[in-house]
Amino acid sequence: MRCTNCLADPVKCRFRKFPDLEATYCVCRDCNQAQKRPSGLMTIKRGRRAADREKVRKALAVSAASCKFKILVWGPAPRSGNPAAATRKQIRDELKKMGHDAFFSEELPVEAVPTNVLELVQLKQVNLVINVAASHGSLAEFEDYGVILGKRLLVFLNDDARGGFTDTGTRRIFRANGGTAEAYLQKYLSSIVEEAQNALL
Repeated sequence: MRCTNCLADPVKCRFRKFPDLEATYCVCRDCNQAQKRPSGLMTIKRGRRAADREKVRKALAVSAASCKFKILVWGPAPRSGNPAAATRKQIRDELKKMGHDAFFSEELPVEAVPTNVLELVQLKQVNLVINVAASHGSLAEFEDYGVILGKRLLVFLNDDARGGFTDTGTRRIFRANGGTAEAYLQKYLSSIVEEAQNALL
């Protein structure tokens, strides 16, 4: 396993359980950043076939790490004062560090074109959209384009939205269409950055 933050390979980590997230994370001993515990197979001392599978897994990991994607990052406007706006910026910056082309929709303006039409055009040019749906605009983007994007969209919904209109409506159809919707607690907003990075590993 490689650290998604400092790229130490193999990563020396300690495992820490976060009860509120109902998940165990690996915390890198070098950079002290948490990342999701891998679900990979243990292949040590399990014979030649297991070792062969491990070689293939490592080759695929190297191949995936060398892929470059065009990614739109949606969320609260940068100057809105919403705490999730800083998280959105951090996601974009981290994706750029990983070698991907990451943008905000606002960075790709075209005069006299309505925003919804412009975003439809943008969606045809990108491989993936990450949406921190923590504002009215980013929730509307999920409502309008979530089902259309399906597997090409990773959306983060505030845990407070559970049981609400978006959660019981669009999110259910979106997930049935292969999309990934993650819930986050406001106090763990920063964990979204690692989740977004891990989605591309």
